[in-house]
Amino acid sequence: MNEFDDNEIARLLRLKRYEQPPPGYFENFLHEFHRRQRDEMLRQPLWRICMERAHSLMLRLDVRSLASYPAAVAAVL
Repeated sequence: MNEFDDNEIARLLRLKRYEQPPPGYFENFLHEFHRRQRDEMLRQPLWRICMERAHSLMLRLDVRSLASYPAAVAAVL
């Protein structure tokens, strides 16, 4: 299981310390990440996208706290 000894690992880590990504790497990374997100979203059927958005909206609104309002309106009427 131990393919490398400690000296070899330390040598590899020293080499990696000086590596830097090419210019524009991070800007390109963000652009590529967003493109892949859009592609993945467009592969899903429209109804699934709508259901996921409705579900997240319900979680943000906390529907359980809103459930008492119809009961209060019914009691007043």
